[in-house]
Amino acid sequence: MSKILLLHRTFWISALAVALTGVPLQPVLVWAQPGDSSSPVNSESLSEPLIFNFSNQMDGFENTGRPARQTSTGSRSPGSCLSRLIALVPGSEPLITQTQSCSEPNSLLALTVDDTPTFWFYLPPELSNSAVSAKFVLLDQNHRPIYTEQVSLNGESGIIGVQLTHSLEVNQVHRWVFQVELTGERGQGPAVEGFVERIQPDSALNRQLAAATSPQERIRAYAEHGVWHDALTEATALRPTHSSSATQTGLNSATPTDWTSLLDSVGLGAIAHFPLLDCCTSQPVSD
Repeated sequence: MSKILLLHRTFWISALAVALTGVPLQPVLVWAQPGDSSSPVNSESLSEPLIFNFSNQMDGFENTGRPARQTSTGSRSPGSCLSRLIALVPGSEPLITQTQSCSEPNSLLALTVDDTPTFWFYLPPELSNSAVSAKFVLLDQNHRPIYTEQVSLNGESGIIGVQLTHSLEVNQVHRWVFQVELTGERGQGPAVEGFVERIQPDSALNRQLAAATSPQERIRAYAEHGVWHDALTEATALRPTHSSSATQTGLNSATPTDWTSLLDSVGLGAIAHFPLLDCCTSQPVSD
């Protein structure tokens, strides 16, 4: 049995226990069992599948509000998860794509050490033709909007990145919302949500980053310490972008291993092959 399959099975056993006992699931999900995260990344470990460590990012976090949706819902995005807007963040369960229904997993807290991190989203073909723009809204701890970024779209389907221009404060958990605005339906388009917290890197992570001699070593250092946004953004730099002039097959056969392994380890392997778009610009919206 593969390590990924075993970890997914462990997750489902935990979920079943919650359903039977009614005891809330505690934030101790670890789909991966990495080695000592304080040890430097070596050349041998780079040949192993990259696996994300959930334990650091879930430590002490409890969502007291409504769940944050990792995939969009509603009549505009029925059927498979791949026909829906998806946030590229760790979710409460793997993304299921073999059926014509979507389990609609919830987003988990994602960490960053960057003051202006990049957030990544999958825009499906079912939405790309009618999506004219999108907005990213950052909320404070009382769920009040404190920052909005307007994002222009160009009708392509694939994976897009939105980098904040608003600096995050250290050790503050923020909820965010990313909503696509459709032609003639402003404010009513599909949306996904999540949580982000900026942390200070500890001494072990700093040592690994200082010793890193390649992007792959930096990605693995972030993944081993549960720093999602930085691991994913560095992994995107190893992928070629898909321009509007290229043939839109929806696939990228040259997907690097670290990108695929990272998404697969958090249940998002089904969208790892979709193109990375260099399509979109964003700007802050003043109050």
